[in-house]
Amino acid sequence: MCGRFLQFWFDETIISSLGVKGYPHNFTPSYNIAPTQKAWIILDDGAPRLEAFSWGLVPSWAKDTQGGSRLINARSETAAEKPSFRSAFTTRRCLVPANGFYEWTGTTGGKQPHFCTATPKAMMAFAGLWEKWQPANTEERNTPVSAHYSFTILTREASPSFASIHHRMPVILSPRAYVQWLNPQKTNPGQLKEILETRYLGEMETYPVSKAVNSPSHNGPDCMEPITLPGMEKPIQQSLF
Repeated sequence: MCGRFLQFWFDETIISSLGVKGYPHNFTPSYNIAPTQKAWIILDDGAPRLEAFSWGLVPSWAKDTQGGSRLINARSETAAEKPSFRSAFTTRRCLVPANGFYEWTGTTGGKQPHFCTATPKAMMAFAGLWEKWQPANTEERNTPVSAHYSFTILTREASPSFASIHHRMPVILSPRAYVQWLNPQKTNPGQLKEILETRYLGEMETYPVSKAVNSPSHNGPDCMEPITLPGMEKPIQQSLF
């Protein structure tokens, strides 16, 4: 799964190759993005662009936005059939740029966070879905309520190089799949599933980091600094970045 990730640097070459014009002027690096917080995604609903949406999908038919924190991930194997995701799967797909993510091992109370990446010192992109939610009967309200934009990250069965950390991992798309995944003309669920199943990056590199990462309020470059755990064969001298 994916419960925290990092966005502190975007590869402008990749961004521009997708047709996105301009870098977000209000971009703030984040080293510990948590559910319900805003993060940048790339979408194409006629014009490819970067937008800051809330992490945790709120379906358009939901009564309110309170359930978003429960839908931060969607299983890639079943998203096309699930009521919460199937509409977005065919018509509202996105890329979630990331510089890595965190995953935990161990048991409750003793969980150890690990920094994880498929592309050391580079930007990668998770396959995602996005939604627009608006409250019903807005014309009857005295004050207008703005739309709520949100996204979820698709996950898949862990690759062999990641299975010791967790049995699920985000779908990290191969760069050659970016344009196809974003293409609004692609709506066939079978073809979209094929992209997720065949055009992903599975080889992972991981290392343990401080348990300070467990708190969403701890958000700085030190979040990704490696630590040496008891029993490790040799200390890690520096991070992958």
